[in-house]
Amino acid sequence: MQRSGGAVILMEREKIENKITRLAGGWQFHEMKARKPYDQNVMEFLEELSKEICMNEKTAVSMEARSFAFWCRKNHLNQWKMERKDGEYLLGLGMIFHIAPSNIPLLFAYSMVFGLLSGNGNVIRISQRTLEKSKDICEVIERVMRKEKYKEIYENNLIMTYKKDDGLTTKLSKMCDGRVVWGGDETIENMRRYPLKTSARELTFPDRNSIAVFGLSHIKNADEEEKEDLAYRFYNDTFLMDQNACSSPRLIYWLNEDDIPKEESKKIREEWWQTFYKVSQKYDLTPWKASKKYEQICYEIMEFHEIDQVKRYKNTIYVSQLKENSKSADHYRGKFGCFYEYEIKSLNQMLTVLDRKIQTIVYEGINPEKLAVEIIRSGVKGADRIVKAGSALELDRIWDGKDVIASLSRIIQIK
Repeated sequence: MQRSGGAVILMEREKIENKITRLAGGWQFHEMKARKPYDQNVMEFLEELSKEICMNEKTAVSMEARSFAFWCRKNHLNQWKMERKDGEYLLGLGMIFHIAPSNIPLLFAYSMVFGLLSGNGNVIRISQRTLEKSKDICEVIERVMRKEKYKEIYENNLIMTYKKDDGLTTKLSKMCDGRVVWGGDETIENMRRYPLKTSARELTFPDRNSIAVFGLSHIKNADEEEKEDLAYRFYNDTFLMDQNACSSPRLIYWLNEDDIPKEESKKIREEWWQTFYKVSQKYDLTPWKASKKYEQICYEIMEFHEIDQVKRYKNTIYVSQLKENSKSADHYRGKFGCFYEYEIKSLNQMLTVLDRKIQTIVYEGINPEKLAVEIIRSGVKGADRIVKAGSALELDRIWDGKDVIASLSRIIQIK
């Protein structure tokens, strides 16, 4: 006796269900319908989610969760909506399959928001390595989604985790209308083994690196309050994510356009690092982080001939002073307070490191438009963002040079 089609589908669902651990959402493996981007129900859900995270006793004490809540507040997302081109008929793609990274625990939540705002249902796989740090915010997401007014959102979204399973990853990849992969180059290369539908889109966010450029004259003329303000902002760019974020700078260029003498330049930089060290003492440098940092710097001293000397500010900050400009910043992989510095006379001296691996340039005391002109003139492949110090970690709808919302939705053209 042959099984009916419905029974086969039910058995297939049960197989998938047995392999996954649900964390939030109620998707039952049905085909998802697309919505209009910035759907009103979605906007209300995200506003309520933002408030719930701030009121929940577990998530309210988490700086990462509060940052996410602030990011997805109504006023911020409405700015994106207002930036949209008038007169365009837009619709989502359907189902987006998200692969979240293992180094930034809450990035899955940001990816979910991108999927929702672009008019899609979302299936999000969280790394098992970040599961413990993700559970609290998933509980809040589940509770808000469960409300009757968000029933459609609940039924068309799923946050889950599962152990490595080629069959399940293949199945979800073939089902989706778009795939978003956050992670290292190896993760992305691995995911490309799993074929998509010919009509599906894929967004990838691979390994990237970031740098900073500070105007030496600007720092020289700044008073103590201004220097401390810059130190606080740069602390947020770097230490908040242990320098794990692709947009966290490691290599700092000091732009000396006014020919400040060598000894004076050295004094200006030293005074600023001292200010930065004072601000950075609040960083939770665990014994494990300290040992990994020391191990990394020892390796780099042996391997990289361009490192002249290393200035230590106790165990909190290591500054490797370079005796020559590097052709690539990708091999500077220090974390937990490892920095590298080099003085330049003009912005075009930075261009040698702007390969495809460079994502963000953090600036202070320079003209960002002038820098952008230099980048365009030279035709280098790197640098997708030029942001003021303190803004490096602000995830925007334009990321890695791509409009994420536009990439996950489609335009219905009328002529």
